[in-house]
Amino acid sequence: GENEMRWWTATLARLYEVDYHPDLPPSVAARPPRSVLDSMQKVRAALRKEPTFAKSADDTLHEPIDDLWIARALIATDFKDDLATALALKYVEWRHQLFGWVKPVQ
Repeated sequence: GENEMRWWTATLARLYEVDYHPDLPPSVAARPPRSVLDSMQKVRAALRKEPTFAKSADDTLHEPIDDLWIARALIATDFKDDLATALALKYVEWRHQLFGWVKPVQ
């Protein structure tokens, strides 16, 4: 609902501002980009067009790319749709080339 969307965008803004602790209120007034949900939809739509992208039967995105991953890509690219899409596509390509799991760095 609307409360969840408000929480989602506020949380993304706090993460972007490096001001997030789940048990504390924001220390600064975080303003989420107005278009963050639109940006997520644009990235999701671009990914769905890729023939190699893994989709479920109900056409929802899933691992390796989901809404949390898309949000991370948007934060990493200063909320630029095209850069977040390119980052996601490179990641998906890398995952398709990878066989099995990734060994943790030691």
